[in-house]
Amino acid sequence: MTANQLAPALPPLRCRWSHLQEEERDRRLAAVGLVVNTPERALICRPCGYALQPNGDCVTRHLADKHAIPKHLRDGLFFFIRSLSLPDPNTLPLRPDWSPAHPDLASCTGVACRHCAYRTTSVDLITRHLAKAHNRRRDPRRTGWLRDEIFQDVSLQSWTQNGARGYWIAADSISPPSLALQTNWMRRTGWLETFDGASRDVLVRL
Repeated sequence: MTANQLAPALPPLRCRWSHLQEEERDRRLAAVGLVVNTPERALICRPCGYALQPNGDCVTRHLADKHAIPKHLRDGLFFFIRSLSLPDPNTLPLRPDWSPAHPDLASCTGVACRHCAYRTTSVDLITRHLAKAHNRRRDPRRTGWLRDEIFQDVSLQSWTQNGARGYWIAADSISPPSLALQTNWMRRTGWLETFDGASRDVLVRL
């Protein structure tokens, strides 16, 4: 019997990932900057901060082209990703506003419509949204009209790159009670700046 006959045969590349224990799979994914999210099933690229299309070829090309991950670390990943049967991240429901900030998703500062669930990082887009959806338009006789229609400087997160399918407000930004203080009267009187950072419970008791 030869030495080759005594040595155990390595499984095909396509099996090397799918037959790994869950903990080992997570470790291998982490080595290339990926994580399988739960409970929403998404494959997140940690360096980029968004979910990837769960097509094995898209994932391996992303790792090679954008992050220069060497081939030996990508071997077998194509078939493993396909075996997970992950959904398209564009179809994932957005998390509720004020959910805890997701540690693996990018955060960006944006604005939120006071009248509906529209969120964006663009002042131009929310201005157009206000006119089209709520018939709220710039009034040359009023200064600061836009501030009366939006919540400012909120932290936004999304499953997809650049929030292509929408954002939710992450809880590491202004809290809901603080947003409640962003009223027209508070801004006109200057009390918003005076009490910036103060406890709302204390203010209520004053």
